[in-house]
Amino acid sequence: MADYVGEQKRFCDGVPFRFTETYLKQLERYDSVPRFGNYLVLLQSGDEILDYRKAKMKYAKERVVVEYGGNHRFENIEDYLSMIGNFVHG
Repeated sequence: MADYVGEQKRFCDGVPFRFTETYLKQLERYDSVPRFGNYLVLLQSGDEILDYRKAKMKYAKERVVVEYGGNHRFENIEDYLSMIGNFVHG
């Protein structure tokens, strides 16, 4: 996320904010290996924030779905609601 250091605008309402190096350092402590449980990981290759390939590798032992294209908001999530429901209630 180093590319985003500096002035940014919130996606939801366009309000400006400053993303700092300090935030990057704070985020590093959240980088962890999945410890337990089942995960359903839905990724889109067009994610402009997260590298889907890294997530795919990190969760390689879990159920990972990669859809090519898309973005960080995961376009057409409604197409996956049945899959998510089956996973949660499965």
